[in-house]
Amino acid sequence: MLKTKRSYTLFIYIVGTVTILSSLFSCHEKITFSQYKAVDADGWDKTSHVVFTPSPIKSTTTYDQFVGIRINSRYPFLSLNLIVEQTISPSGKIYTDTIDCQMISENGEQLGKGNSLWVREFPLRSLSLHEGDSLSINIRHNMRRDILRGVSDIGFKMEKR
Repeated sequence: MLKTKRSYTLFIYIVGTVTILSSLFSCHEKITFSQYKAVDADGWDKTSHVVFTPSPIKSTTTYDQFVGIRINSRYPFLSLNLIVEQTISPSGKIYTDTIDCQMISENGEQLGKGNSLWVREFPLRSLSLHEGDSLSINIRHNMRRDILRGVSDIGFKMEKR
């Protein structure tokens, strides 16, 4: 069992590293931030928040935002309910959104792309940000179970409109 858990952790680490490296070296001029973070392999605790802090904004414009979710075959539900809280500095504005992310169809088919990990992206609100603004994104699940199994990574992406 221990060997399997280590193999799974190594696999998640490799997938995360490849994702980060490919996002750094790909030619996506519109994408200003894209990152995934692994959640606990034993289950995502309801009190555990995934936090993203992109670099300060370099140009004043409107940004489209997306939450990415990676699940594996251990995920027991059709959807995943998330609370996304965004804080803009220095203005102190806070935006809180609750999104329901449909991950599996009614007939049990995975809706995302992938084989052993399925990935889906969901749009968030668009934000008009100014040069020098900083953004902090805090994501947590809002499911009835305190420990949620089957979620491997949570991601956040920003694109210039």
